[in-house]
Amino acid sequence: MKKKIILITTLISTIILTGCSSDNIKDKKEEKSKDKESSINLDIGKKIREKFDEIDTDSHVKSLSDFTNNFTEKIDSAKSTLNDANKALNSAGNLTGNLDSKVKDINNKVDNANNELNSTKNKVDGKLNNVSDKVNSASHKINEVKNKAENVKDKVDDKVNNLEKSSEYTKEKVENLDNKLDNKKDKVSTDTNDTKNKIENIKNDIISKIHKN
Repeated sequence: MKKKIILITTLISTIILTGCSSDNIKDKKEEKSKDKESSINLDIGKKIREKFDEIDTDSHVKSLSDFTNNFTEKIDSAKSTLNDANKALNSAGNLTGNLDSKVKDINNKVDNANNELNSTKNKVDGKLNNVSDKVNSASHKINEVKNKAENVKDKVDDKVNNLEKSSEYTKEKVENLDNKLDNKKDKVSTDTNDTKNKIENIKNDIISKIHKN
C-alpha cells in the first residue's frame, strides 16, 4: 500500500514539474496544425519553469509522503486492534461469568477498528482532493504561458504525448487505491459481523448450559 501511494505521489509531481496538464492536451494538438508556419523562438521550458517556481511543489510532495507513513501506521493499528478482538473472542469460550462484559469489550474493539479505517479513508480522500486542486491551479498557469507561445507548439509535441499517457496512468492508480480502501472497509465490516455472530453463539451456548445445570 505504501509503495503504491508513493508511486502516485511521484507521478503527480512529474505532471506538475513537466509543466503541462491533461486538460489542455487536446488544445495543444489542435493548435499545432495551425501554427506550423510560425517560427517564434521562445523557450517554453524556461517560461513554464518560471511560472512553477512560484509553486512550492516540494512541500506538497513531502506532505503526501508524511501522510503515506501515517496512513500505514493507521492500518497497522487497525490490524492490531482486530487481533486483540480475535484473542478476546478465543478466550470468551472458557468464560463462566462476566460474559456480558467481555462481549461489550470485544464489540468496542471491533467498532474502534471500523472507525479507524473509516477515518483513514476520509483522510486519503481529502489528500487526493487537495492534490487535484494543485494540479488544476498548475493547469491555469500553463494556460497563461500557452497564450504567449501558441505559435511554437510543435516543440513540445513529444512531451504532450508522454504526459497524456502519464495522466491516464495516474488516474488509474488513484481509482485503484480508492477501490482497495472500499474493499478493506467491506472486509472489516464482514469480519465484524462474523465476530458478533460468534459471540452471540458462545453466549447462547453458555446460557443454555447454565439452564440445563
